[in-house]
Amino acid sequence: SNPQLIIWPETALPFYYNQHPVGTEFVKDLARQTQTSILFGSPHRENRDGQTIQYNSAYLVSDTGDTQNRYDKIHLVPFGEFVPFRELLFFVEKMVEMIGDFGRGKEATLFDVAGRQAGVSICYEIIFPDLFRQAVKNGAHFLINITNDAWFGKSPASYQHMSMGALRAVENRVPIVRAANTGVSGTIDANGALRDETELFVEAAQITKITPRQGGITFYTAYGDVFSWLCLFATGVIAIAARRNRRAAGGNEQ
Repeated sequence: SNPQLIIWPETALPFYYNQHPVGTEFVKDLARQTQTSILFGSPHRENRDGQTIQYNSAYLVSDTGDTQNRYDKIHLVPFGEFVPFRELLFFVEKMVEMIGDFGRGKEATLFDVAGRQAGVSICYEIIFPDLFRQAVKNGAHFLINITNDAWFGKSPASYQHMSMGALRAVENRVPIVRAANTGVSGTIDANGALRDETELFVEAAQITKITPRQGGITFYTAYGDVFSWLCLFATGVIAIAARRNRRAAGGNEQ
């Protein structure tokens, strides 16, 4: 069968795409030969105001070999991809120097895949509900998460990371496709069920099928955490009322 999209994980290409002639041409040729779009992770760098800024990015190359779009990671890993409060924590800069100090992306990006819109996230961005909610609110029919989970080794963390996607899928009622360089890769349907999971540190390539979102958006997609805040507010009101009632009852007894 001929898939409509090939997905490679975060850091799939260990070079700057579009700045490495041999590697870039390899990807373009593969897309043309397979007549399939390819989505993959690769670093990106650009010069801005005399400074070189690098990003952790996801690219979409069309079946004609053209670069269709790029997404730059918004939620960076503290002390892994950037140093928070750099002026205050200047002494830890050397600890992350070998990993890199990445620039932050500015906005979520939708990729056009066979006439459907896909929202893309990178690595631990899967734990941020609002990023996924905004993608679906902006028209995404399904979501993609690419990740480098090699940091976790053979631990339960990779499975926990994958399970976060079930929450995002149910919140927005959209399927999620996940590609991890060391596993766990697989798909999550709109009901949160995990399918076609790969094993940790086992080479795998598989074809999976999803059903993109076709109907309207969910209450959560439209309004976010407003229900949770209302519940918190109601709990506070009830707690205050109960405390006042206890005080009033104590005063009457005296």
